[in-house]
Amino acid sequence: MAPVLTEGTIVVLKPIDFGDLEVGMDVGYTMKTGEPVIHRLMEKWDGGWVVQGLNNPAPDPDLVTSDNLLGVLLAVFYNQGEAEAVFGSQINSE
Repeated sequence: MAPVLTEGTIVVLKPIDFGDLEVGMDVGYTMKTGEPVIHRLMEKWDGGWVVQGLNNPAPDPDLVTSDNLLGVLLAVFYNQGEAEAVFGSQINSE
């Protein structure tokens, strides 16, 4: 979700039931390529949710489904120091 989430940003995803998703939520999911991404829910279709990155001109080719959903975006920390202030020094930034 560049330019909002840049390299080195730490994100916290919260598990959520697939049925509780709503238009406008930012969610993490795993694309068919195996790459995890965080994009915004745009529209619900029969097969899942259409998502699009904030800086992308078109929706993703993959739908978000209950099988590839990682969670809803809960918090963003733009450096490790911010995250450690909230969660302590045991942050794994990998």
